[in-house]
Amino acid sequence: MFDERLTPLLLAVKTNNQPMVEFLVQKGANIHAFDEMKRTALMFAVNYRATNIVRLLLEQGIDAYCEDVFGRTAEEYALASGCYR
Repeated sequence: MFDERLTPLLLAVKTNNQPMVEFLVQKGANIHAFDEMKRTALMFAVNYRATNIVRLLLEQGIDAYCEDVFGRTAEEYALASGCYR
């Protein structure tokens, strides 16, 4: 079951639904939203290796340097998921 507190954009990124992410961004979804642990859409995208979504979010100006409640950035999520080897 999905967390009801996620915004539609965060849910679309978390489920790697690129067409929905594109639609929501086009309609003005807040790309700077975060969940209860302060994880951003970019953190979810790199964690799930959704490179096209990562690219889209970066092109839209998402802050790549935000930190979650543990002080981790999107780059650290990418390293942990094996995106950068």
